[in-house]
Amino acid sequence: MTERLRTRVPTDREAAGGDYADYSAVDSAALRAKAAERPPRPPLRRRSREFLGSVNPRNIPGPMMPMIVFGMITAFGAWDTQALSIASPEIQAEFGVSVTVLVAVGTIFGFVSLIAGIPMGYVVDRAKNRVRWVRAGTIGTQLGTVLQALAGNVRSLVGGRLVASSSGLIDGPMTFPLMADYYPPRARGRVSAFLGLCGLAGSLIGGPLVGYLIVHVGWRNAVLYLSAFAFVAAVMTFFLKEPVRGEVDRLELGMDAEHAAIAQSPPGLQESFRMAWSIRTLRRQAYAGLFTSVATQPVSIMVGLLLADRFLLDPFQRSLIGLVGALITMPAVLLGGALADRLSALRPSRLVAIQGGLMVLQLVSTLVSALAPSLWVMMLATWGIGMVGATVGPATYAVSSIITPARVRGLGMNVYAPFALVGMAIGVPVTALAQHIDPQKGLLLFVPFMVLGAAVFMSSATFVEHDIDAARIANMADEEVRTAREIGTDKLLVCREVDIAYDGVQVVSGVNFDVTAGETVALLGTNGAGKSTLLRAIAGLHEPAQGAIVFDGRDVTHNPAHLNAKRGAVLMPGGRAVFAQMTVRENLRTAAWMYRKEDDYLRNGMQTVLGYFPVLRDRLDTRAGSLSGGEQQMVALAQAFLMRPKLLMIDELSLGLAPSVVEQLLQILREIGARGTSIVLVDQSLIVALSLAERAVFMDRGQVVFDGPTEELLARGDLVRAIFMGGAPAARGGRRRYVDTGSRDTVLSAEDIAVSFGGVHALDRVSVQIAAGEVVGIIGPNGAGKTTLFDVLSGYVRPERGEVRIDGAPVTNRAPDVRARAGLGRSFQNAKLFGALTVR
Repeated sequence: MTERLRTRVPTDREAAGGDYADYSAVDSAALRAKAAERPPRPPLRRRSREFLGSVNPRNIPGPMMPMIVFGMITAFGAWDTQALSIASPEIQAEFGVSVTVLVAVGTIFGFVSLIAGIPMGYVVDRAKNRVRWVRAGTIGTQLGTVLQALAGNVRSLVGGRLVASSSGLIDGPMTFPLMADYYPPRARGRVSAFLGLCGLAGSLIGGPLVGYLIVHVGWRNAVLYLSAFAFVAAVMTFFLKEPVRGEVDRLELGMDAEHAAIAQSPPGLQESFRMAWSIRTLRRQAYAGLFTSVATQPVSIMVGLLLADRFLLDPFQRSLIGLVGALITMPAVLLGGALADRLSALRPSRLVAIQGGLMVLQLVSTLVSALAPSLWVMMLATWGIGMVGATVGPATYAVSSIITPARVRGLGMNVYAPFALVGMAIGVPVTALAQHIDPQKGLLLFVPFMVLGAAVFMSSATFVEHDIDAARIANMADEEVRTAREIGTDKLLVCREVDIAYDGVQVVSGVNFDVTAGETVALLGTNGAGKSTLLRAIAGLHEPAQGAIVFDGRDVTHNPAHLNAKRGAVLMPGGRAVFAQMTVRENLRTAAWMYRKEDDYLRNGMQTVLGYFPVLRDRLDTRAGSLSGGEQQMVALAQAFLMRPKLLMIDELSLGLAPSVVEQLLQILREIGARGTSIVLVDQSLIVALSLAERAVFMDRGQVVFDGPTEELLARGDLVRAIFMGGAPAARGGRRRYVDTGSRDTVLSAEDIAVSFGGVHALDRVSVQIAAGEVVGIIGPNGAGKTTLFDVLSGYVRPERGEVRIDGAPVTNRAPDVRARAGLGRSFQNAKLFGALTVR
């Protein structure tokens, strides 16, 4: 995959004083090559000091207060978690519950958090003051902890834990998106490492303290004493200032401070889901989470219980093991943070691959725990699991925060939740089976799930660079619109680096396409160039794989079609764009669905479109499918007009229409354009498109190869020939020689055929004969009746007069399938395929 950095650089037009800027792709391979030209490496001692200094909070760019406050929350939160973990055997003994019940209770807590993860992620992206949510969640968590310490039975114990979990799900999803808005991408790995160190410090201090308190004052008082410290962290949140979403990301991409501080508008619910789910790295890692979450919590609880039951360690001894593990893990956290920031800047895909490799080491440690013959081996394996987790953590946060656009970072970092929920549900019966087999060797049941999780996670490395590019484009999507408006150019539509694929096949690649307010643009190209696909993406009918689409100053890349239509992006599809079984009146009222409660607008709008198309006034109660092709196009244009378009996109206006009808439609479009509506026209006819448009954009093989005035396009003979000839090579062999077919049998004939639609004659006394082996060309202008003749010959239209014969047998009143069995084949101008079936 081509590795690119999206940066804002002056284009030739901008450097020459042009009216708009551009985003150009800069190959980061060249940047890395330049970076490789370094002086000799400094001594090891100096490199070690630099490495350790890189995770010093003073050397991390950004404010200090958020790191202090969230560090305290993490450290004191570790005390709470550790107290309940170390006291699990005592809790089990006091309440008389089995190991499986303890795992099930923990799973319920996890369920609550995961179920609320996605809705809370959506709230995170829309909350105006996330700091207040963090404050409320921190206080609520400690109240739940106190309720657990005062629990008199299992029900109240579970209730207290649910209160703590419910409060934790408020501030938990807020933490990392909030920290990502405090600190730039180049520091997020170290920020995560610092929080990890705070958690370890909490374990170092809290572990022995918890063990000592449980032994001397009981587990209840130990939890109560320790919860008081966490309230201090909640008070410290009053010193935090709410950051602007995405400001640090935009500053890193070169935007000036004044405009970087302007937050992008929050996405709607459907847009948020579509935008987050389009990030393939997160999607693949969510799949991996289904497998890893089967083992994460059960393995931790089972290992703790093995230390108590099999190796007979009391709470204080178990806390000492945690103390040594925390000391051993601290270098791993430092390594993980520094490694995450360095590799995320140059080789993010390699960073994800390393994460997957570390997950493999974690499952090896679990495997060793299952087979450990002694306490020492068991402790080494336990410490190994902790070290690997500490190393992976900072990288996971750093990558997730970079590949997710700031507008949906809260939801994007929680897309794994439904999959983890399923995995935790599977973990309960697996734990019960593991305990039934053997408390220690039962750990082997979790190894296959960990193997699958690591494999799927490593496969996500393929998409990292692509998703980083997409996030950078999304974070800067509205910058060019703002820049253009400052210099007096009102850009209604901006498409940047748009990639679109169907079933894994890329159809549109890296397209940049702009439309100014009130402008008419002809979008031209050969068949299959991606013109209609691009229009569908702008309308919201097909979601781009990468890039940004900004309409009327708002990023609509992942908007559903009905929201784009409400904002004024209206698409008139190619072919017949009407509901054939409904009347003209019903078609028009249906098109105005967004304004169905505005009676005055509906009444005035109907009069306006009937003024444009007087012929429809007498057809209002006629079924739309009975209209001629030109009249159906009039209905389609009337529908589009009633939707109040700011941008009207028309796909194949002249398809199958007579020149006189086309000219009438063009005149209406000129009037609509004169009112300030922007128009993008895709049409097979170069003459039609250029008679309306001032600017032409030519696409070939999914890319824009020409963008300029229509006069310049006409001077490009190669492009004009491609449009007229469809890219096909010129015919060879000169003119065909006429062959007398009078002696051959007639295989198909039509005599004196007449067909009318709504009183308009489409065919009038037409006769034709085709001999065996003969090739006949039926030629005529749009609307001459060629397709209608084909419909009569193949049985789709029954003539009012005349007769059709195949091999001399009359078939005028026979169905299409009967004629097909007789040997008549038919293809269509618009391919009539079974869209849900494969080619085979």
